[in-house]
Amino acid sequence: MYSHECEVCGGFKDLSDFYDLGDPPLDPIYEQITRDLLAGRITPINAALHLQTAAKLNKAIEVSEKPTSLEPYLKRNIYHFSAAKSFAQMQYYRDGMVDENGNIKSFQTFRKWVANAGEMFNERHLKVEYDMAHSSALMAQSWDEMDSELIEFSTAGDRRVRPKHALLDKFTAPKSDPIWRRICPPLDWGCRCIIVPGNPNTKKKLTNTEAYNIVKEDVKGTVFENNSAVSKIIFNDKHPYFQNANGKEKQLSWSQYGMEPITKIKTRELEIFQNRESGANEAIKSPHESWMNPDKGTTNHVRYYEDKTVIVTIGKDNEVEKIRVIGISRESTINQYRKGVLMHRE
Repeated sequence: MYSHECEVCGGFKDLSDFYDLGDPPLDPIYEQITRDLLAGRITPINAALHLQTAAKLNKAIEVSEKPTSLEPYLKRNIYHFSAAKSFAQMQYYRDGMVDENGNIKSFQTFRKWVANAGEMFNERHLKVEYDMAHSSALMAQSWDEMDSELIEFSTAGDRRVRPKHALLDKFTAPKSDPIWRRICPPLDWGCRCIIVPGNPNTKKKLTNTEAYNIVKEDVKGTVFENNSAVSKIIFNDKHPYFQNANGKEKQLSWSQYGMEPITKIKTRELEIFQNRESGANEAIKSPHESWMNPDKGTTNHVRYYEDKTVIVTIGKDNEVEKIRVIGISRESTINQYRKGVLMHRE
């Protein structure tokens, strides 16, 4: 998925072999997925796999000591992307349960196959996704902090620069120009181009149309035709994972993530509910579950007590929209808020 064709020699480079992220292995998760699938416990997403992926990618967008104003929006996009990726990954695993003779694979054979496929998704591919997220977050931060009416496209200036990107070097346009929604770096997997404050004395060598046409074939209709600072997302709906899921990842329920029902949650040692205010504060600060609606940009933080469930809905701009206190026995009502994109579980 993330190989790049060299414009000079026509060969391909696997961009996922750049470095080791140094993350702990996912063997326990692969083991559980293997057992669940062979036992017929088939869910569209494995919650642990999804949250682990999101946690790794969220590290990529932490580009300053203090959280930026864009970070909450980018994080929501990361969780949404992770859900779509995990959805595709579980499809891939399900399709791999049967061998070439049409027989269900043995535990050991399938376990090894799952781990090998996991290395592709969660090591090789993840490195490229991490780079994409990090480069986009850095660019978005630069854009927000850049107090300049003009923006200039700048390459790394070495022999590794793609020929097409080299043609865009020093292209300058007003920050308000819509062209920056279409050719803002990164413009490819592994792209090292950046934006810098523009110089009004730089001679304009390209029109906006000419600049876009240089990379149009590569960026049009892809994740690269994007400006993360403006759109507030890194991975748009043109990514193959979103195309594959076709929106199904947006409204999956707790059971489709393989999580516990309320009847099981009630058997935990839960705190005693005190009052609405303290319950809401705890739900925001330390939820048991958090669920996002990607279309609305809202998040439901859920916290369970002995006899109550507190659900706090946070709006896309981080404001409290609604506080609900529901009897924990009202399972069907509570479950209405346990769906969407899972962002946290305790």
